[in-house]
Amino acid sequence: MSGKEVSELLGVSRASLYRWKRRIKEEGWNGLEQRSRKPKHLRKRKWTAEEVEAVRSYRVLYPCWGKEKIKVLLELEGINLSVSSVGRIIQELKKRKAIPEVRYKTRWKGTRKQKHPYAIRKPKGYLVENPGDIVQVDTLDIHPFPAIHFKHFTARDVVSRWDVLAVYPRARSRQAKAFLNQLIKRTPFPIRAIRWTVAANTRLSLRMPAVIWGSSFSSCHRVHLN
Repeated sequence: MSGKEVSELLGVSRASLYRWKRRIKEEGWNGLEQRSRKPKHLRKRKWTAEEVEAVRSYRVLYPCWGKEKIKVLLELEGINLSVSSVGRIIQELKKRKAIPEVRYKTRWKGTRKQKHPYAIRKPKGYLVENPGDIVQVDTLDIHPFPAIHFKHFTARDVVSRWDVLAVYPRARSRQAKAFLNQLIKRTPFPIRAIRWTVAANTRLSLRMPAVIWGSSFSSCHRVHLN
């Protein structure tokens, strides 16, 4: 068999096959034993004890600073080290536990919002042609004086530009429900859908015959008013 056929049969390259053949010829079958892959020539450390001490002192003084910032401080003292060299010195100091270990605080992650059973997606083919197809409702916090707060509700029909405004002394779901009641009474046409931008604490107990679309959470709500 040729060397190409043998290499294909064993699933190795022809260079590996010829290398094995040379080892068997020089060392016998022991030449096929697995050898260390450690490089023959290792990089020698080029930094001095003074440079290591300088890096250590700055790292102890500024434990959260990285190799880039420490390199700049070393240059101010006339010590020229590359960023990678400073990083290697820091890693070596960490192995020797010559510098304090820094524990960074984990980033806060908010809890995942639970899906409400009454929320559904807005249909893609929904057309806005007539008054009442979509009424936009927005809220605004008003603070005219200290310790005095008001909630301003604004509703506008996107087709007819019919507006309904109301101001309540508190921002609760009860006031939001009352505003929707006033919206139904004061609107001269039936409302099919409402796009609602409201806080989470006021959107849970709303009940009306229209569809409420919350643009802040990309869903719509089908609920009924008592």
